[in-house]
Amino acid sequence: GYDDKNEPMNIRDQFLLFRTATTIIGPHGSGLANMIWLDFDRAGLSCDKRPQVLEFVAGPDSEMVQHGPGRGKYLGYQFLFRGLPIDYHNILYTDNSSNAITYIHLKALDLALNNMWDK
Repeated sequence: GYDDKNEPMNIRDQFLLFRTATTIIGPHGSGLANMIWLDFDRAGLSCDKRPQVLEFVAGPDSEMVQHGPGRGKYLGYQFLFRGLPIDYHNILYTDNSSNAITYIHLKALDLALNNMWDK
């Protein structure tokens, strides 16, 4: 990862950043792998205090992003996160997305953020 001055962050700083994060938002990919450093114990038994994760993912309307034409369907990445103590949300890329540029609907983003933060 990179800091606010666009300098590479060392592993320790990345760990500390994600360890204290309450919300993670980003596209599907290796950047979200840093979720393993979240402090899952902070929430305790409270669902309201779970870390919030919003992932942008490919869906049936954006097959070109992940697989190219005819090479596979949306597999439902959210199933991977069911066992983690996080509040997971996703937004599907729009149909005009490609493997070079991805788009989401801003209304979907607004709804997801309201769902995550307006408890």
